Order: sequence, then structure tokens, then C-alpha cells
Amino acid sequence: MESATKIGTTTPLQHYAQAVFKRRWIALAFFVGTVVSVVLYTRAQPPIYRATVTILIERTPPRVLAGTAEVVEMGSTNYWSNKEYYQTQYNIIQSREISLRVVEQLGLLGNNRVMNEWFPSHLQSGIQIAGLDVAQALAAKIEVVPRKDSMLVDVSVEDRDAVMAMELVNGIARAYRDYNLDRKQDLVQAADVELASVVEKRRIDKELAEKAVVEFESDNAIGTIANERRVVDQAIVTGEATREELLRRLDVSRARVDALSKFQKVRDIFDVGHADVLQSPLVSQLKQEHVRMTGELAKLETDYLDKHPAVQSVRNRLSVVERTARDEISNIVKAARATLQELESQLHQQDERLIKARAADAALADRQLSYERLVASRDQARAAYEKVSGRLTETKMTGEIKMNNVDILDVAREPSAPVKPNLKLNLALGIMLGLLGGIALAILIDRLDNTIKGSVDLEELGVTVLGVVPTLRDNRRERKVSEEYRGPIELYIHHRPNSAVAELSRTIRTNLMFMATERSLRTLLVTSPGPQEGKTTVAVNLGVTLAANGARVVIVDTDMRRPRVHQAFDASFGSGVSNYLISDVEIVDLIQHTPVPNLDFLPCGPIPPNPAELIHTAKFGQLIRSLKGQYDTVIFDSPPINVVTDAQILANQVDGVVLVVRAGETSREALAHGKRQLDTAKANILGCVLNNLDIESRGHGYYYGRDRYGYAYKDSQPNSKPST
Repeated sequence: MESATKIGTTTPLQHYAQAVFKRRWIALAFFVGTVVSVVLYTRAQPPIYRATVTILIERTPPRVLAGTAEVVEMGSTNYWSNKEYYQTQYNIIQSREISLRVVEQLGLLGNNRVMNEWFPSHLQSGIQIAGLDVAQALAAKIEVVPRKDSMLVDVSVEDRDAVMAMELVNGIARAYRDYNLDRKQDLVQAADVELASVVEKRRIDKELAEKAVVEFESDNAIGTIANERRVVDQAIVTGEATREELLRRLDVSRARVDALSKFQKVRDIFDVGHADVLQSPLVSQLKQEHVRMTGELAKLETDYLDKHPAVQSVRNRLSVVERTARDEISNIVKAARATLQELESQLHQQDERLIKARAADAALADRQLSYERLVASRDQARAAYEKVSGRLTETKMTGEIKMNNVDILDVAREPSAPVKPNLKLNLALGIMLGLLGGIALAILIDRLDNTIKGSVDLEELGVTVLGVVPTLRDNRRERKVSEEYRGPIELYIHHRPNSAVAELSRTIRTNLMFMATERSLRTLLVTSPGPQEGKTTVAVNLGVTLAANGARVVIVDTDMRRPRVHQAFDASFGSGVSNYLISDVEIVDLIQHTPVPNLDFLPCGPIPPNPAELIHTAKFGQLIRSLKGQYDTVIFDSPPINVVTDAQILANQVDGVVLVVRAGETSREALAHGKRQLDTAKANILGCVLNNLDIESRGHGYYYGRDRYGYAYKDSQPNSKPST
């Protein structure tokens, strides 16, 4: 009865799974070793206890004195600086300063158990050095874990002694709380001393400033400055108005002088139209006289000649009138210039008065400014003194009130159970590590294994896969003792024709028959890269399957170094190939029959000292031709190709070569080297047969699945003999 299961292509994940299953005992050993080691290590560790105290760290302490500023800000009022503040507090809790306080309070320097457990390798001599070392060791034990979105922080300490762990962590909490308050008190005291010094200095500065103001007021009659300021301001205002009037009058006077000066040079003196001239009575009278005389002269000139005494007399009088008019105008100009000079003199005097007034004003301003500066300095000195004096009073008040922003919310209690070693956690980690490590180790070993495991490996080397020969094993669930097979392994398929091995051997035969359609394959060479890879078994199986198909087959044992074909048929060593090559014996006298119908074999005969030379003779070629005349197929079993040159010589004389590799043992390098040897001999490499493939194992089932054989068969008859 046959059962079939379709086998498809596997994924990389399946490949890893199959590799792990194949080497499951290695992975299991690693897993068990890891788990056992973890358990033993955990059991060997001393118990460790953890005690935890909860501390409240407020951002600001309670305000007892409303409106009074603290000397030392205990906490942070700025939201953005909270993170830095709290991180600083965590570091303070883990600092050497806090640890030193705890060491002194608990007397850890003289505790032998602490010294022996905390410093097992080196015990320090000297109290100071030991104290520093103990404090450092204690600081390393402190663990600070803030609670999210709160002002609470958990402080923990681990120790082998549960009571010691509790006392240590409670001591750390108290030391941190006291340190926070002590730091405030120390800073307040330092501030008191410093502020007292500043207050005294400010008091002296205030008194000096007040004295300077009093002296200035006494020396400068500071009370009359306001009256003097009013007088000087009035003088400046009046003087500037007077000066402006003088400047206006001066401009008018200059224009008058300039205009009158121009009129002095005119030819007709009575043609001047200036107001001063027109307003002069003398000029008006002279102008009337000049008009009358001009008319009289005109009348005389009509009656007399120019030199007539009457004409000359009138002309002389006209000249006197004009000269008198000019003299009058000159007097008017002189008077105008005198007025101009007077105005200029008055302006100069007014400027001098203004300069004096402004100088007096500047002097008053300097006095006023100096006074105001002294008053401002006095006021500043008073304010500074009052400020520092009030701050000193506040500092003394806040120093007397001991408010702390740190409080112990929950004190630590004696732990009831150790936290280390955690057997469950370590065991879980050991199981995980063992599983992962075992899987990784199995995959690593599989990766490092460069042997041929399946058809994929053969195809990667460019070799055609003719088929597989599975591993024969005891099937203890199905076999019967009375039917157990005990014959030669090479004839297993003859006695179990319905087995999976027989079916797979027939597949090899079928693949060779397909190849024979293009080229005649009358002579076949079966070889392998190395020894003990099953080439003799494959050669006999191939002969049995070909004979079962009706062909007359002969197997020739040409392995003249370690012949095995005669053992497969339980025949005598007898005479064989070597006898034929060195003597005149007939070939028919050397051939032996086998229990398999249509299958004969030719033994090797006595082992010669020079096998390669015998195979290379013309007599060997005659042997091949003789056997081809008597049989349909001649199968040659040769030595390994990588060991001696016999296989190369034979490969060049046959129609095709079948390479046999042993799954899990033949390396890639050996197969590649053997293929190169055959290529050098110009051999016709038909393909490879993968021998001893464990198709029932999941590890090899992967490769069998990749060998593209459609179905896996189970023998309908019980079989058991394991293969070598």
C-alpha cells in the first residue's frame, strides 16, 4: 500500500526551522545547559533585600510670614526650572555628603559585617579612608525613582541584611531632610553676618550724605536761591526783550543811513524823496526858493544872454540855495549816523548785561544741581539703609522659623522577602536565552556545515540531479521480526521492489533513459569524489533497476584498489578484470551470474600494482567493446575521482559518468574538485546521485522536498536493515 504527500518549495523560515530540528539535540543541550547554569548561579547568590522610603519634595516650603522674602529659596517657583531643581535634589540624595552623614549616624565605620560584605577584596586601614570608602559604597547603593506627575520620590537601598537595608534608607531620608534644612540655616547665618556688615556700611554712607547736605545749605544760603533765581530770570527776560527792540531799531537806523547817504550824491538835490529830507523845514523853504529862482532864471534867459549880470546874479543865488540844501541834507545824515552809533552802543551795553545775567543764572544752576545731587545721594543712602536694615530684620525672623520643603511621607519597613536573586525572572531569562541561543547555535552549525545536503546544493554547483537514494532504517512500528531483511544492502531493492528506495532508484533509471534519447548510453561509469560515499551501492542498484526493465546489464568492478562488487553478490573474489588485461583468458570465463535476472558482474580480480596503467591499455578498450557486444548496458564501478587517476582514465572511455555524493558528508569543495577532474578528462557528466538522504527526517525532508520528487513512498512490506 502506498501513501503519497505532496512536497513543495520551502521558505527561508522553514529552512531555518528544519535546520534547528535537524540539530535539535545540540539546541536542546545548549538550552538545558543554560537553564541549569542559571538555576545553579541563582541558587549560589546570597539573598538581597530592598527597603524603600517615600520622600515629599515640595517646590516651595509653607509661607509663615506673608510678604516676607526668604533668604534661601528652598525649591523652585519657576515652572521651567522645576526639572533642573528636582534632578539636582536626586543627585544630592545620592551624594557623598548624605552618605557620610548616614555613616556617622549609624556608626558604619566600626561595623565589621559592613566592611566584610562591602569590601570583601580590600579592607582599608584608617578611620578617615575607611569612612570615605564606606560613604562611596553607600552612595552607590542608593536608587532614586521619582513618581511621575507628582512631587514624590522613592529612595531604595539593597543589602543582604533586611534590617540594615531599612536602617540605611531611613537614615538617608533623614539625612537628606536635615541637610536641606541645615543648608538653609547655614546660608541664613552667613547672610546675617554679611547683611550686618552691609547695614553698618549703609548707615555710615547715610550719615555722611546727610552731613554733606547740611553743610552745603549752610555755606550757600540755600534758602535765597529761589529769590535770586526769580530776579535773574526776570532780568534775563527783560534784557532779551530790550535787546530785541534795540536790534529792530538798529536795523531801521542802518537802512535810514544807507538811504540818506545815497541821496548826497544825486545831481538834483531837490529831487530827493526821503521822509527826513521832505520833513525838514529848511529844505522845504530852500526848495520853494529854488523853484522861484529857476522860473526867474528862465524868464531872464529869454530876454538876456548868459553873461548878463541879472542872469549871473540869479544863477549865483541858485548855487547858494543848492549848496545850502546839500549842507542841510549832510546834517540830516550826520544826525542819523549819530543815532545809529547810539543804538549800537546801547545794544553792546545790553549784551553785557545779558551775559552777566546768564552767568549769574549758570552759577545758580550749578549751585542748585550740586544741592540736588547731594539731596539725591542722601535720599538714596537713606533708602539703601532702610532696605538692608529691613532685610536684616526679615533674615533674622526667617532664620528663627525652621520650615522645610522636604518631608518623609512613608518610612521604610523591614522587607519580608528578598528581591534578589529572582529565581522566576532569572529562570525566564535563562529559558529565553537558552531557546534563542540553542536556535542560533543550531543555525550557526548548519551554516558552517559545507557538506552537500540536497539537490539545491548540487544545482548551485551546476550539477544535474539524477535522483536520490534514501537512508534505510528500522521501521520498528511496522516491521515483523520474521520478515526482517538481513541480506546485502546493495540487493535491498531486488528483495523490496515496492519500497521507496526501489521507486527512487527507478527514478534514476528513468532520468538516464531520457538522456539516452539524445546520445547512446551503453557504457556508464559510477564514481564519487571520495571514498565510502556509496558508489558501489548505487552502481548495483542501477544495474538491478535496469535489469528489472528487461535490459541485459553487467557490472564491472574496476576499483582495483578496494574492490567491493563481489561482496554485494556474496561471490568469491576469483578472477576478473586484472586477469583479462594481463593474460589471454576469455571474458566469458570471467563473468559471474547474480541472483538478479539479466544482471551479471565482472569481478576486479587480483589487485595489480599498477591499476592506472592497465586501464590505459588497448586491451582495456577491447574489454569495453567485447562487453558492449554482449550486454545492453555496461556499468563500471571505479575508485574515487579525487583519490586516484583511474576514474579520469575510465571517464574518457565511457558514454557517461554518474557522480555519487553522500548527503551530509561530501563537501562542496570535494564535489567541485571532482567535477573539475572529470571536465579535464573531457568526460560526459550525466549528473549526480544523492546517496544516504534521510527523507524521513525533517532536517533532510527539506532537501528532499527541494529535490522536486513529487511524492514520498512507504514500503508496503516491512523492512528494517539500516544502511551503512
